Amino acid sequence: MSQKPILDQLVRQLMQVIPPELKELPKALEEQFRHILQSAFIDMDLVTRAEFDAQVRVLARLQQQLKQLETLIAPSSLQKKSSHDTTSS
Repeated sequence: MSQKPILDQLVRQLMQVIPPELKELPKALEEQFRHILQSAFIDMDLVTRAEFDAQVRVLARLQQQLKQLETLIAPSSLQKKSSHDTTSS
C-alpha cells in the first residue's frame, strides 16, 4: 500500500501553517515538503498498517505450527532420553 495519502495530508497541513507573506511560492514549497517527507519516510523504513497486520497473522500462524511440532517432538525426545538413561546404567 502506498504512503501517498499520508504524504499528501502532511503536505497540506504544512501548507496551511505557512505565513501569508510566503504563500506566493506554494507550489515550490509543496514540492520541497513532499520531497523532504518522502525521504524521511524512506529512511524510517515504515510499513503500512495492512502490511503490519499481515505479518502479525503470519507470526501467529507460525507460533501455532511451532507448538504443534513441539507437541509431536516432545514424546519422542523423552523416549530417547529414557532409553539412553537405561542403557548407560
